[in-house]
Amino acid sequence: MIPDRWRCGLIPCSENFSPDSFLCAAQSGNILDMTKESIERGALTWQPALDAWENSSLADFADHVVALGGPACSDYIELLDWSLGELGTFWA
Repeated sequence: MIPDRWRCGLIPCSENFSPDSFLCAAQSGNILDMTKESIERGALTWQPALDAWENSSLADFADHVVALGGPACSDYIELLDWSLGELGTFWA
């Protein structure tokens, strides 16, 4: 049996995995231990859904910022740039 504390946050990369490979990945932190599929360096392995921003807590926060008189940020990068460029306003 694999302890839950080792499984936290790990998702198998394929439907064909064994508990032993899952355990190995949990202990080593190496995603390649979880799959027999080769992963090319630099290959895109995950991409957020197209509506990820609209359905995120960060978008809700961005709406809150606008309601308080802050700038309208349409994505994470704009929100990050504003938060770093206007530290006093951001933390207020």
